[in-house]
Amino acid sequence: MEIRSLGADMDDATRTAVLAQFTALYEHMGRLGLSTPLVADGASLWLGSVAPMFGRLTFVLVAEEDEQQLGFVAGTIRSTPPHLGSERVGMLTHIHVAGEARGRGLGERLVRSLRAAFADRGVLRMETDALSGNTQAQRFFEKQGFVADHVVYRLDAERS
Repeated sequence: MEIRSLGADMDDATRTAVLAQFTALYEHMGRLGLSTPLVADGASLWLGSVAPMFGRLTFVLVAEEDEQQLGFVAGTIRSTPPHLGSERVGMLTHIHVAGEARGRGLGERLVRSLRAAFADRGVLRMETDALSGNTQAQRFFEKQGFVADHVVYRLDAERS
């Protein structure tokens, strides 16, 4: 199995596979209670927004075996606000492993690979989030060494 970092010059087959994985991730999160669904063509909009910064501030790494994409992880480097030290933090924004590839340690390898990409750019801390109802993801992240820090609450604006 190979894990590789994508560049803006990815071929059409890789692009199609990443878009399918991204869409599958959001379908899964929707079943778990995600309150904001992916918009029509949302996967393409996401990939188009991150691709210009590939290898600098954004990373998409894919796991492949026998020319089949089994999963991906995506992350971005951001800075904390000045009142929190303007620290560069790596944010694991998305991770998905295809159902048939789960249980083989692929998710762990993807997280380690993203962490290494961040470390190569001087980022010393990585963060992520998980849906409150996705206890499987929460356990996975805790197994990787992540520690729960805060909970995000949402409230829709009142409409008149």
